[in-house]
Amino acid sequence: TVPFTVWKDLEGEIKAGLALSQSERTYEERSFQYLSDNDFRPFTTFGDPNVLLTDENLRVQPGNRFDRYVANYPVNFDYSGEINVKAYYGMVELPIWDRLRLIGGARLEQTDLSVDTLNKNTGTRAQAGIDQVDVLPALSAVWTIVTNMNLRASGSQTIARPTYREISPAITFDFVGGDQLVGNPNLKISQVRNYDLRWEWFPHPGEVISASLFYKEIDAPIEKTLLGVDSRVTYINSEAATLMGADIEARKNLRFIT
Repeated sequence: TVPFTVWKDLEGEIKAGLALSQSERTYEERSFQYLSDNDFRPFTTFGDPNVLLTDENLRVQPGNRFDRYVANYPVNFDYSGEINVKAYYGMVELPIWDRLRLIGGARLEQTDLSVDTLNKNTGTRAQAGIDQVDVLPALSAVWTIVTNMNLRASGSQTIARPTYREISPAITFDFVGGDQLVGNPNLKISQVRNYDLRWEWFPHPGEVISASLFYKEIDAPIEKTLLGVDSRVTYINSEAATLMGADIEARKNLRFIT
């Protein structure tokens, strides 16, 4: 941060910085199926997992019910992924007069996302990834209505990246909805344009009451869709989407109690 002085001895700032974000994930899956002694005969055990999961009750190939309770179900996927995001930014906070400030700048982000997926049923591997550079500008104005009350208006551009599971072609099970999820290696990063208007009041130090409106325009949003095969669900980039809403926030210090 480098401060500077402009007209009427108003103080502004020039800021610059960089960031590095790294993430890795290794996903390994094993599935099992319960088997009965015969087709419709109940288990002859009381459900103790230490009995069910003994070595003699775990078999590599399912399908033959030779007095076994649990069998490996080998149609599984494993994947490993890594993402590196390098970011650089520069911005200027410029006072126009003692009650109005302009804040503008841009952030450059370099996304390097890669996922390697193993289909353990066929023994084949599939790679997916994104290598992209985005320039994300932002501009806001802050009007100080009174000493402890502001009105803010801002516009900015951000991005939304696909997750590992969304971009990996692995088939995984959604325990919440019961669907089979299939990733899409062709997913793209979503571009988001944000517009915000916020009123904020600071009654005392550490306290705030605020209300805001926001509106977002999203290019290529990532959404779920039915694949049409065995009730499977996949992810696609839709053409566009909009999102609008309102926020109300209040934070009160309880120092008046003690």
